[in-house]
Amino acid sequence: MLVYVSLPFLVLSAFLFSSIYPRLSKVNCCLVFFYLAFFSGIRYGIGVDYFSYQSFIVDIAAGVDTYMESGFEFVAYHLMAAGGASQLVFLVFSFLTCLFYLISIIRWSSDKALSTVLFCFLPFFYLASFNQIRQFFVASLLAFSIGYIIERKLARYLILLVVAISFHKVAIVFLPMYWFANRIWSVKFYCFFFVVFAVLCGFIDFLALYIGVSSAYFVESVDSAFDFRVLIFLVLFVMAYIGLGRSKKSSLSVSGEMESGSVVVGLNMAFVCVLIMVSPIFITNVNAGELLRLSGLFSFCLLILIPFVLREFAGRYALIFSIGVVFVSMLYFILTIVVNGGRYKLVPYSGSLQFFG
Repeated sequence: MLVYVSLPFLVLSAFLFSSIYPRLSKVNCCLVFFYLAFFSGIRYGIGVDYFSYQSFIVDIAAGVDTYMESGFEFVAYHLMAAGGASQLVFLVFSFLTCLFYLISIIRWSSDKALSTVLFCFLPFFYLASFNQIRQFFVASLLAFSIGYIIERKLARYLILLVVAISFHKVAIVFLPMYWFANRIWSVKFYCFFFVVFAVLCGFIDFLALYIGVSSAYFVESVDSAFDFRVLIFLVLFVMAYIGLGRSKKSSLSVSGEMESGSVVVGLNMAFVCVLIMVSPIFITNVNAGELLRLSGLFSFCLLILIPFVLREFAGRYALIFSIGVVFVSMLYFILTIVVNGGRYKLVPYSGSLQFFG
């Protein structure tokens, strides 16, 4: 529990220090991420699927066939063969996941300190890493792949995507982003794309079966309650679209600026998140909880768009608004731990560490 109590104060201190000394923002970002990687890596019994993963890792080491993808099995098997215990697998994946997110934030965010805070406090990210081992690692790889989309390096993008698919096959849904996310489309095109998406939702059972998606994604009925998170992505999409329009940067080939390019990619990732979250309107038997997990592949856009929107629309008051965002997200983090901790198993019920044995 000490980790969760100290984390908000550590991250808040790093944010304020980075605001006073911007040149040290990268250093602070690295320190916070190594702190996160270490404590999420040494956890024991924390996370919805912790003990399931532990069991699968033991089976993999024993040569038992599992449904896990080949990339995960390869890493887990060799770590165990080298003398490590299952806890070492958690530590390695935690470190790699945080590393790829760290690199992505440093490269693509216009406010690294704010993006670090959002990563720590928004349940889309750090808390999700306790429950989505393979998928969250894949999400970090896809965040890293933004550079290949911006620089139009198709071969490297495809190689990285194949690696990601080898850890979680759901990464295949990211494939079209190379051709879709590289520019700002017209409003008419976004509307047209929305209609096409709605039509394709009618064939979701066939498409899911074709790519081998688990039946766990589907249920007999769907919770029709409105998910307020769709508003977050929708508002950010609209404001970022307007902000980029103000900057007169309609495509990456014209702007030629990496930061602007990352905002464009983030804009289209936000659009995809909106599509995923409204899909229950068009699909009668989709598991709403699994949709949130699916949108997690694209939610890195929050860490890019929120700083951009604040800078674009708040101007010289951006720091004041950023501090407000920090405190609101920190409150969200604390409430999530207090209210939902037991349900999502984010509160430790054992302090044991098992690295080798």
